[in-house]
Amino acid sequence: MAALRWIRAAVCALSGTLVLADLRGRSIGTPDPRALSTMLGEEDLRLAGLVPGRDVQLNRCTPAGPVLAVTV
Repeated sequence: MAALRWIRAAVCALSGTLVLADLRGRSIGTPDPRALSTMLGEEDLRLAGLVPGRDVQLNRCTPAGPVLAVTV
């Protein structure tokens, strides 16, 4: 449960929201769908009453994504 609280705090802080339900209609960048942080984050969204992929858009980021974003 501590991992879920950490993920919730990080997402809310970075997005400027107070609770996960405030993310409805927004997009979140996530690592590989099999990554533990992604699975925990999706479960946390479900616990907040959101459906990942419907209520909150999940954008899969590859490890090279941030590097490409900086160099372009």
